[in-house]
Amino acid sequence: MEKLREEIKKGRNMKDRSLDAYVRNISKLSKGMTKKDFKSLAFLKEYKKVIDFIDDKSLSSQRVMLASILVALSPEGRGKYKKGFEEVAKKYTRYLTTQAKAYDDNIKTKQKSAKQEGNWVTLAELEKVRRKYGSYIKKIGYTQKDKDFKQGKERRHRELIQKYLVASLYLLTPPRRNSYANMKIISNKDFEKLPEKEKENNNYLVVVSRNKKFFSFGDYKTKKSHGVQEFPVERKLNTVLNLWLRFNESQYLLLNSKGEKMTTNGLTKFLQKTFSPTGKKISSTMIRHIFATEKQPEGFSEALEKQEKLAKKMGHSLKEQQKTYVKK
Repeated sequence: MEKLREEIKKGRNMKDRSLDAYVRNISKLSKGMTKKDFKSLAFLKEYKKVIDFIDDKSLSSQRVMLASILVALSPEGRGKYKKGFEEVAKKYTRYLTTQAKAYDDNIKTKQKSAKQEGNWVTLAELEKVRRKYGSYIKKIGYTQKDKDFKQGKERRHRELIQKYLVASLYLLTPPRRNSYANMKIISNKDFEKLPEKEKENNNYLVVVSRNKKFFSFGDYKTKKSHGVQEFPVERKLNTVLNLWLRFNESQYLLLNSKGEKMTTNGLTKFLQKTFSPTGKKISSTMIRHIFATEKQPEGFSEALEKQEKLAKKMGHSLKEQQKTYVKK
């Protein structure tokens, strides 16, 4: 697996996060089909078996999986495929084109997919979960003045407060993708000293003071179109952040169970765990769909301006918001 990763990294100008996602998808596909850990790409020659395996997944998941396959078969890019895989790669390319069109046609209808329909909840239901975390934290006695966890409860309570934070990050401000996973915490003084290249390639929570903070997004999907984005932290979210920062002394905003930086995949799992009381499988993408749909205003004159502001804060274009996220 590491060899494949290095081949792709050497041949393509790709961010580590994207690279990890492609390699992870190939590993999942290998385990799903062969029931063994990834050893080689030979299983991808069995085109019909691969297509049968991914055919019951959503159109979106199929597109991602097919794109991962083609990247693996063409680590150098530019249409140059691994020896012996040329013909099967052409089949995957044709199938990807077909599925991409089906996906676009489905998006144009603005209808929820079966997966979205099954996991759809309202913002009010998500907010109810968030408030319950806040109430329980208050009940057991944690405040912004505390610095230590209750004896013997550190792991459990750390997860509780972080759930409250993650729910707040996605509900108290327009929801981003998984950009918080690799977000660093930095003082305003140190942030101003950073080279522009550092700001352009990373995401930061910039702490100006206890009452003033802002997010700087330099590493996100549509950065080429929107550049580095900075947004002030709103009052309610700032209160939750102040609580979390009393207990989190690391340089990263979100942490895994080992106290290390949370990965994007780890954040997806943590989001699902955070909102599991709804009985639904909630991801950042699902929250973005729900948020954009419920915030879709009536009318046109003021609506356009509001939607443009919302799209900017969510880190995508108004066109993408209307086309992809808003559902009937």
